[in-house]
Amino acid sequence: ALSQISAARKQFHEGSVYGYEAGAIYENKREPAKAIAEYVSAALADSPQARARVITLASRADTSLLVETATTKAAEEHPTLAALGLRIDVLEARRQTASIAAAVDEAVNHAASFDDLEQLATFAQQHHLRSSYQHALLRQTDFASDPVQRIEIQYALMQSYESLPDFASAERILDSVYKNNPKIIGVIRTTADFYWRNKQPGKAVAVLVQASHDAYPELSRSYTFEAAEKGNASGDYTTARKLVAPMFSADPYGASSARCLAIIAASYTLANDDPGLREFYSTRLA
Repeated sequence: ALSQISAARKQFHEGSVYGYEAGAIYENKREPAKAIAEYVSAALADSPQARARVITLASRADTSLLVETATTKAAEEHPTLAALGLRIDVLEARRQTASIAAAVDEAVNHAASFDDLEQLATFAQQHHLRSSYQHALLRQTDFASDPVQRIEIQYALMQSYESLPDFASAERILDSVYKNNPKIIGVIRTTADFYWRNKQPGKAVAVLVQASHDAYPELSRSYTFEAAEKGNASGDYTTARKLVAPMFSADPYGASSARCLAIIAASYTLANDDPGLREFYSTRLA
């Protein structure tokens, strides 16, 4: 029977064909190491019977170490979801759940392509293995050839740190992306929003002000208005006034004048500066 299986494998150029059957033959011959090697190979080729047999043998005292060795080797040599999933099933069968994160990390270390790392990152995230997920994302950045894709991965890593919360690590990634891409609208938006929601309004305003210097006129005005409104919202009323004052002075009756007027008036109102507000209006209406 084994010779027939060997012939079939040569014919189809597939070493795992009839792996479950070959494993059963070796088991009957009391050659467990060879049996497990066949079962593991077939399981990785998506044989449910072989997979079930590997899990069964993993829970038996006389074969558990053989299964441990075979599945560890498979996960190291083929860091795919199939190999990792089988390895984790074995660890669970052996009641070694504490070793699952280490197994995922090991697979991440051995992954040699962007696609493999992407799958491992998804796997880790689905299994709530945050550290392994971050590890996979970090390695993905080394393989990402597209600049936009690289930024997206870095932001995913940043968001993972922020959710811990580990603001120092999140900010380090944020600042690195911003430093290298200070004029990309999405990067500006993400950076300003990060600082604003993490109660660093001065940094958020600074990013928007810098963006206003680099942008075309319409977008520049939008950034300036947002920066000024954030200044008011965070209690920096002087900055809010200074930001819109040049626009208001340059065109006091233009399309943007009403919004400038509202921001300046709000800065005095929020500061409870009634004399300042009266003086502003008296000057404005003079």
